[in-house]
Amino acid sequence: MLGDFNDFPGRGLAERTLSPPLTSTPELPTYPSRLPLLPLDRIWFSSPLELTTIATLRDAGRASDHLPLLASLCWPAAADARVGTVFA
Repeated sequence: MLGDFNDFPGRGLAERTLSPPLTSTPELPTYPSRLPLLPLDRIWFSSPLELTTIATLRDAGRASDHLPLLASLCWPAAADARVGTVFA
């Protein structure tokens, strides 16, 4: 599950609703896009998927007031191969 949750870490509705059973990506500052200070956006996933990388796309700052998140997730058996990339 991914999206623009506008969710403050530790007290937002998405976190209270989704965790557990889902796992959240680490908190990265995504808002406001011109000078990101607040980690309001997340990607939530469940096992057996594992997070391999997470980053913000700084070049997209003019397209939205939030920076997009870019994450790579993989199946444990394919830890060396990227199975998919997800944008939020």
